[in-house]
Amino acid sequence: MASVNLRADRDSYGWEATVTTPDRAVIDALFSADPSASFAVVICGHVVHLQPLVWRVSRKFGDTQYTITANSRTALLDAPFAVATGGSNATSLTARQLCEAALEGTGFTLQWDCPVDWPIPAGRHTWSHATPKTRIRAIVDAVGATLQSALASDTLIVTPRYPLAPWEWAGQTPTLVLSGMIRSVELGLAQGMAYDCVYVSGTDTGALSWVKLAGTQGERPASGVTDAYLTTGEANRERGRQVLAADANKKSFEVVIGIDQYPNPPGSVVPGTLVELVVVGTHWLDLVMSCQLEC
Repeated sequence: MASVNLRADRDSYGWEATVTTPDRAVIDALFSADPSASFAVVICGHVVHLQPLVWRVSRKFGDTQYTITANSRTALLDAPFAVATGGSNATSLTARQLCEAALEGTGFTLQWDCPVDWPIPAGRHTWSHATPKTRIRAIVDAVGATLQSALASDTLIVTPRYPLAPWEWAGQTPTLVLSGMIRSVELGLAQGMAYDCVYVSGTDTGALSWVKLAGTQGERPASGVTDAYLTTGEANRERGRQVLAADANKKSFEVVIGIDQYPNPPGSVVPGTLVELVVVGTHWLDLVMSCQLEC
């Protein structure tokens, strides 16, 4: 391969990749079958499994380059690869059980890192022309969770957008401390509305909850949230926590670092990692929301 660019963020369920090569044989090997053949890229010993989506060719002054656009193999759980179906849950199941049922027969496994697993009554989970990924996303969106993909296994991960809310970061041990390995850094801070409560509820059935930050009066409400899958107070509390956490996090940073040979740190700093930046003696604690690897 001539170059590899890998990207992941909290809003994209899989790793996105752009790979270039001058070798036509690579294109033939990947796209001769239907669906296209999966492949792996290795960056400093870090392995990422990918599913190619499309390719294009460019020719300039006698130089030929092929560009492959790919995603994590979890792309196979969505269109155009996965078959869309319709149905409904005949019995009451938990959110996790419904997500695991959506993956049956796909060869993929579910990693449930969400702090809540709430019951969903019979008939509440109804889908039409939906792929496994869209079925799962509809459920986990209810509690503000996000979908992520493992780097090198057929695993779909359900994880809270904010595993810890910003007001819970104090005193926490970061997964990674970045200091001497930083090549460049940009730090920012925005002033936002200080919401301290939010109303969260189901639709025609379910629970209505007032979620409030502890130690506040609950006088500055964020926009209310409704979702058909919010059927318990426990689920409502988690969705409310995510709403207030997103508003509370007004810091931003962009850091360029080098990565060492696996398994030496810092490794691939994936979204959801709590990191501490040390810049000119200042300590900056924040959550990684997106990352990019290039070689």
